[in-house]
Amino acid sequence: MRIPIRFSARWGWLLAPAAVTRSNSFIEVDPSRASFTVRMGPWFDETFACSDVEDVELSEFPWYGGLGVKLGPGDSVSVVAAQDRVACIRFKRPQTMRVVFGVTRGSLRVSVDDWRQLREALLPKPGWT
Repeated sequence: MRIPIRFSARWGWLLAPAAVTRSNSFIEVDPSRASFTVRMGPWFDETFACSDVEDVELSEFPWYGGLGVKLGPGDSVSVVAAQDRVACIRFKRPQTMRVVFGVTRGSLRVSVDDWRQLREALLPKPGWT
């Protein structure tokens, strides 16, 4: 199942010079491996186990936070192409992610159209380890 990263109609075009497009920015859920991959252009490509997800909830994202792949806010990495409808994926334990260099953070924020769909797709199902 592929869930696209939400792009702002007003500002999303600003990411194009950095080779970030709608076609290469998404969350791919692989039920057969109980894992998901978050990708944003050439800047972020990380895979996580669904069993490591504690919860997914709607999150606030500051207007000054900008767009793209970045550290913060708080103990998170953000992969956003819109500042509204940002979901926060909270992990059971901090995860190592590459944001130019390796960092360990407790959550990942992503801009998506439907955070509830993302929550349903990522929360562990019976039989997942």
